[in-house]
Amino acid sequence: MLDLLSQAVGLQPGQGLAHPVVHTLDVDGDVAAVYAEIILGLRRKGTAIPTNDAWIAACAVRAGATLVTYDHHFEAIDLVGVVLLDA
Repeated sequence: MLDLLSQAVGLQPGQGLAHPVVHTLDVDGDVAAVYAEIILGLRRKGTAIPTNDAWIAACAVRAGATLVTYDHHFEAIDLVGVVLLDA
């Protein structure tokens, strides 16, 4: 899966985090606040997603990024833009 995503963004094998287009995102208090908002919104809907995916979505929201994913459950999160890839 990582190889497919790497190819999709133009990374060479083994390049990973060293590539200049790759940025790491810190989890800070602002991200934690967004995470809490996401979890509360999902609970109101009666929808559950994996905890790690809620953190990923919170980081994306805080960074102003759109999630590009194969996982449809991200669409349940109102705060984040999602682009679904075909499997």
